[in-house]
Formats: sequence, C-alpha cells, structure tokens
Amino acid sequence: MSTTTTMIAGRYRLSDQLGRGGMGVVWRAYDELLQREVAVKEVRFPPDVSAGDRDRLAERTLREARAVAAIDTSAAVRVFDIVEQDGRPWIVMELVRGRTLTEVLGERSVLPSPEVARIGLCLLEALEVAHRAGVLHRDVKPSNVIVGDDGRIALTDFGIATVDGESGDTTTGVVVGSPSYLAPERAMGLEPSAASDLWSLGATLWTAAEGRPPFTGPTAVAVLHAITTNEPPECGRCTGALADVIRGLMAPDPADRPEPAEVKTVLEEVCRESRLQAAQETRPADPYPAEGLSASFDRTTLLETSGNPGDGRSWPLAAAFVAVLLVSAAVLTAVLHGGSGPASGRAGTKSPQHASRTSTLPAGWQRYAPPSGGWSIGVPKGWQPVSEGDGVRLVDPAGGRYVQVSTRYPAGASAIGAWRAQESAFASAHAAYQRLGLATVTVAGARDAADWEFTYEDGGAALHAVDHAVVVGRWGYAVFFQTHTDQWSASQDLKRAVVASFRPGT
Repeated sequence: MSTTTTMIAGRYRLSDQLGRGGMGVVWRAYDELLQREVAVKEVRFPPDVSAGDRDRLAERTLREARAVAAIDTSAAVRVFDIVEQDGRPWIVMELVRGRTLTEVLGERSVLPSPEVARIGLCLLEALEVAHRAGVLHRDVKPSNVIVGDDGRIALTDFGIATVDGESGDTTTGVVVGSPSYLAPERAMGLEPSAASDLWSLGATLWTAAEGRPPFTGPTAVAVLHAITTNEPPECGRCTGALADVIRGLMAPDPADRPEPAEVKTVLEEVCRESRLQAAQETRPADPYPAEGLSASFDRTTLLETSGNPGDGRSWPLAAAFVAVLLVSAAVLTAVLHGGSGPASGRAGTKSPQHASRTSTLPAGWQRYAPPSGGWSIGVPKGWQPVSEGDGVRLVDPAGGRYVQVSTRYPAGASAIGAWRAQESAFASAHAAYQRLGLATVTVAGARDAADWEFTYEDGGAALHAVDHAVVVGRWGYAVFFQTHTDQWSASQDLKRAVVASFRPGT
C-alpha cells in the first residue's frame, strides 16, 4: 500500500524518497509548523501479513517508536514525532544529510583503522544510550549507519527495535534483521539481548575494515548457517587491539563478548594514537579551564576524506554548510544558538566596535573546550557537541540554532580576505544568498578579525548566519552562528553572549 497524500498529519509535507527498506520508505519532508526539514518514515507491512497481525504491528511500532524517542544522543538519529495516517504509523525524525556507511564503502572499499574506531565509538555510544533506556536496536548494519556531510556518525532505523520485556519477533512469520549482521543466538531463534547488538556492531566494524561482511553465502540460510557454526574470521587489514576487539565482539557466546567499557577504551586509544601520529604541529594549550561540558569521548577528525575533496573551501570551514541531519535514514540537525559578535559594517570598512572577551558566563551556562584544547567557548547547559572536521559544532537541543568553532593553522593572510574568497562559491551553491555585511572588526588581543553576515536558503529553510573570524598569533578561528531567519532577532542576546565568551589559545 502506497501513500495517497503528500501531507501527513496536516503538518509534514512529503517531497522525495530518501531510502527504502523491507519495513518502509523514508521521505524527505518539511515541517510546516516548525519550518524545518525532517525525515519521515512511512512504515509498510509485508503484504502477506493478516489484518490482525497488521493491527498488532501498527500498535507495537507506535509503542516502540515512543520508547526510541527517549534516546537522546547525537550518535543516533532522533525521533521528533509519531503520527498515524492511512491506518499506518509514520515516524518523524531529524534529517541528517550524508550517506550510509554502505554507500561510503561502495566508493572507498575499506576504511583505515582510525575511521573504523571512530565509527565504532559513535555506534557504541548510541547503543549504550539505547540499552540504558531499555531499547534494543536489533538491526545494526552498515546501511543503518549515517556518515553525515558534516562528519557526524549516527545510527538510524530503530524501526524494528524492541523494548526490554517484549518477547519474540515482531509477529508470526515476520523475520527481522539482516542475515549477515544477525548474532548467532538470534539466528538460532533465541531471545535477543544487548550483547546481540554488540555482535552486530562487531560485524559492522569488520565490514568497514575489511570491505565485505564477515560471513557470506549464496543464500540467507547459508549465511545464517555460517554464523551459527563458524568462529569469526580473522581480520586481514586491521591489526592489534582493534582487530582483537572486533573479533571479540563477534564471539559466538554472548558471555564471551567484551563489555562496552572495554570496547570503548580500545577504540579511544586507536583514535588517540592516530591523532598523535598525524599531528604536524603542536596546538597551543587552552589557558582557560573548561567548566562542566565536555565531549562524551575523544572525537578525532574522522572521515574528512568522505567529503568532497577540492570543493574550494579554504579557511575557515564553510561553516555555513548547515546540515539538517539525514536518515537512511537520516541527522541531523538542528541549528543552534550562538554567541555575539560585533555588528557588521559595509564591506571593506573598519568597524569601531570591539568584542569584549569575558570569563563570566551567564547563569545556567557552561564552558566547553574540545579534547585537543586550543580554545573554549560558553554555551547554555544541554547544548550537544558534534565533531565537525577541524572544529566542533555545539547544537541547541531545542533545534533551530547552533554555534560552530573551526580552526586553521597557520592562519591565512587576511580574515576578511578568507571570507571574500569563499563568498562567491558559497553564493553560487546556495539559493537566495544575500550578503548583509562583510567587514573587518576589532577584537582585543587579536591581530585580525572580520565578520561575514548573510542569509540563504537550504532545503526550503530560510537561514540567517554570521561567521566571525579571529586571528591570534598564527592561529585562525571561525566562530559561526546560525538560526532560522525567524529566530534571528530573538537570538541576538544569546549570540552576543556566546561570541563574547570565545577564548582562543595563545
């Protein structure tokens, strides 16, 4: 049965298909109420399911989607809403722009160990949060992993997830899960557990490292037979502790699989060693302590090569490339609220304003510093850090606003020159671009600074942004703040406070 309307629940307007699977279709949609793009999963049931089973499936899907909505982490595609139309449930999720891990592997064949470890950390975080909420995913696999255009890794499609206490598969005759990523106990018809999700995580990471699933066969039955009778294969491309932990996750006996804390320690160490080896310059230490807010793990700059090389972006990042996260499903994200900055003047003019840097944060705020150090910034409590190439994006969990800090070493010759160099390419790639200001500004302690303010449209959303460039010593920093256009005026105090709180390294 196909959808007969483009408007769901009188609010979500469907446009094009983003993906299709055995249990439904994912649509790109626009939320007319909140004026943002989302992903909407249209749940479709197998045609041979009886009417009674169809009703039970619909009820169970709604119940499970409500449980999944409680999973709140940037490592998982968030559920915003659950509605019912045409006798079926529709799940509204954040839209994460990007590709599935399956698509990435189709282009690159295999990923290096640091990227595999980084993906593993993100997926492990998503599963730990879900398991604490009593939710099992039951279908962890590369096609359910989104590699965002902004570097975010997000686990999606909890559509066949189940809540602890529910027994059996979804319904009689309906097989859930992909054979190549199905844990042995599930292949034998036993009850799934958190350890079953960890087995699927191991198989997914093995595929990313080796370029093929760990167990293959001419038929699904042959694959399941191999999973239940054979030991996990040896890793060929990755070695050492990473190879050991991946194989350990695929141990036939759930009791023999490593605990999440052990897996996390190994993956973090792989990322840390890679970062140290790749570092060509020593970053300045952040002289300002970070109170409270910290990344949930040491996020290194992973999957930068999965972007579009040679797309003309110089420093600072085209931070304005905003992503409403996609699903496959789908992330991301939401935009944040941000910090201040001096008012922009006419292009090429010198603004008399100075940005004051203060160590005092507003009540209810925290100071964030990245694991690598080098800068810090104040944001309201609850804002979530997301790795963003050579920087970090801090996202307002309420949606609509974010601030992103990016770095470059050594800095370019001119802050305003960097913005001018990027403007033409950005304007040609984004609809309705309009410059509102491009000017040098004065910032205490900086040798150069410039603000670039503009509006544009992305995916039907009207957006307003300012990119604040600061050069301190040989380091360049970009503090990028964006909202939906209709939020801009109400966000000015927030923007000013965020930008004023920014502390560069010395």
